Amino acid sequence: MKLALHTIICVAAVLGANAAQAGSIAVTNSGFETPVVSGAVPGSFTGWQAGSNAGVMNNDAGDFTAPGGSQVGYAGNGYGILFQDVGAVTTGGTYTLSLDVGAAPGSLFSDYRLLLGVWGPGGHDLATATIFAAAYNPVTISPGSWASVSLTGVATGLSGDLVIFLENSNAIGFGTQAGFDNVGLSTPAPEPASWALMVLGFGGMGLALRGRRRTAAA
Repeated sequence: MKLALHTIICVAAVLGANAAQAGSIAVTNSGFETPVVSGAVPGSFTGWQAGSNAGVMNNDAGDFTAPGGSQVGYAGNGYGILFQDVGAVTTGGTYTLSLDVGAAPGSLFSDYRLLLGVWGPGGHDLATATIFAAAYNPVTISPGSWASVSLTGVATGLSGDLVIFLENSNAIGFGTQAGFDNVGLSTPAPEPASWALMVLGFGGMGLALRGRRRTAAA
């Protein structure tokens, strides 16, 4: 019985560690409210790196009205990208990116792309990332409006730093512009029923092993 109890305690500890890694993952400056700016300010800012035509924008710029707070991240006109390293990836982990995406009033249509990737050693941009989830324009957004969008992927066989990429792809060559707000990242926790079954299963294995040892001793 001691062996079975020890097995249950070990399994519970492993499950507890997994639970600690599950749930919401911190995204720095997820609402793009820092620093407070006037108009549109291109370039990197708190928590985010910017490439090409991208940066942070206040409502007073007139291009977007933020669905939360008074500022948004933006990418475009033309090509632009925002990205953030959120820390070490869990190999084989499932990740869901969720956020609000807007199309500027002057855009002909939405032209954005969402990506989840992993940087290896020395990685620093999209070109050096291994992408495990990507979606181009998964929800068509009318000019001047916002929509809630999500992307889910599994980091199969990957290690390194997990990176969020928010892009205005300029895939069609027109001057579209995308806005981003309320960025969230999560990974699911195991179902409680699955935890219980695993604990009971390993406990049963411990009891069976103890019974075999008694038989061999007799």
